[in-house]
Amino acid sequence: MNAQQRDALRDKVEGTTSAFVDASVATLEKEMKYQTEELKYIATRQQAEIQTLQSRLAALEANSIKSVDDRYSLTKTKMIRMMKELGYYD
Repeated sequence: MNAQQRDALRDKVEGTTSAFVDASVATLEKEMKYQTEELKYIATRQQAEIQTLQSRLAALEANSIKSVDDRYSLTKTKMIRMMKELGYYD
């Protein structure tokens, strides 16, 4: 029911009923406003979290190993370190 319909029917009901309806509508409007603000806040927080995750993903992709030679050189470095720890390599 919109405001025009409510105002048109106001003459057909008691004053207390009319006051109750007005108070109920005002309460519902306040609750809707609060919930809308809460949803906006949650959406903003989620958007910020998405941006953070996207930037972290981009950083991880930038730091990932891109060529086969890089992978083998890392493996070779690890192998030399392990051989030094075991005493096979000076």
